[in-house]
Amino acid sequence: MTDHYWQLLPIFQRNKFTTLANHVNSMNPNYTVHRDTLDRISQIPERQETNNEFEDMFFHGTSFS
Repeated sequence: MTDHYWQLLPIFQRNKFTTLANHVNSMNPNYTVHRDTLDRISQIPERQETNNEFEDMFFHGTSFS
C-alpha cells in the first residue's frame, strides 16, 4: 500500500522526502545504539512500576514485537 502512494507522488516530492530522510539519518549516527537500547527494554519480562505517565507509556504503551 505504501508503494502505491509513493508512486502517486511526483518525482520532485519523492526526491525531497528522500533527501530529508537521508539528512535526518546523518544527524543521528548513533541510531543503532538507540535501537539496541530499545531492544533490551522490550525484553524486560517484569512489569515496570512507575508513577510517571511518560515512563508508564514508554514501558507499557509500546509494543516492539
